[in-house]
Amino acid sequence: MKNVSPLIVVSLFLCCWIGILVQLYEKGKTSKALMYAEIPVETIRFLDSISNKLDVFVSYDPDITLQDWENGYNYGEDRKSGLKKIEDPYFIVYFRDDTLQAERAVRVLQWANASIPPSEELLGRYPYPEEVNNRKVAVYLADSKPHYSKLAEILHGKPVDDIHRTAGVYFSVYSRIGHLTKGILLSPEIWRSDTYAQEVLRHEMNHYVYFTLIEYDKVVRPYMWVYEGLAEYFSRDSTLGLTEEQIRLCRSFTLSATFPDYVSNYWAGESVYRFMESVYGKDDVKAFIMHTYSNTIDNASSSVFGKNLGRIEGEWKQWLQK
Repeated sequence: MKNVSPLIVVSLFLCCWIGILVQLYEKGKTSKALMYAEIPVETIRFLDSISNKLDVFVSYDPDITLQDWENGYNYGEDRKSGLKKIEDPYFIVYFRDDTLQAERAVRVLQWANASIPPSEELLGRYPYPEEVNNRKVAVYLADSKPHYSKLAEILHGKPVDDIHRTAGVYFSVYSRIGHLTKGILLSPEIWRSDTYAQEVLRHEMNHYVYFTLIEYDKVVRPYMWVYEGLAEYFSRDSTLGLTEEQIRLCRSFTLSATFPDYVSNYWAGESVYRFMESVYGKDDVKAFIMHTYSNTIDNASSSVFGKNLGRIEGEWKQWLQK
């Protein structure tokens, strides 16, 4: 039997070892990427039924890759976009290169950062970039209605109907590898006052936090009143005042479904949270919100308030009469 050269033995060993390391590396990459083992069909169908309405576009996209999370792939990074940017560790604000837009971008960056602590207080936590594959929240400032329509089409991948009924829009996609925020788009119409501009930004920022914290491998049913009412509740501190006609409409609504008129999900949904705070306190409002990340709304109600959603609905309607 011929002697085997030590060099050959070492070479074979190294080749085998490298092969094992490569396999472990690839397996590690896959394990890290798959945030959700499986997304229930019920969750996909439900989110499809409520998204792409007014200011929330949350779509299931099984073809997204980890590369899509890279900030360098944002539309605003393309020179052809004609956009400039300012950024910090958490946000990137894209805007057209003129003095007015640059001043607005600075304010938006400041307001976005100021929204983080209250988000953590109300929603339980804030998803910082390190929790979402180092992705920062991209905020796009449109300087005209045509520009607003164009940016919406680019972020959504196709034309957006009724875009000019909105003051801001939130765009995201999700799949087994996670939830990816494409961006927040702000209309030029928000600049009627700084107060209104801040409220719109806080509303859309709330959508970012809420839809990022949802556990998509669970059966969840956040009706439109849940997330739009929450965003309104979060965006402003003023006490909600409803007209007699609005109160009358609320009596016909059920909390076990999205309210029939999409716009009513904003103001009527906000009134549900005002009721919860008034009757049960802010801690229970926070607990209810956090339970909706991984539960149906009825289960969240039973767990937090010890009452099914029907009883909470009855109490809400009685509270509206006071």
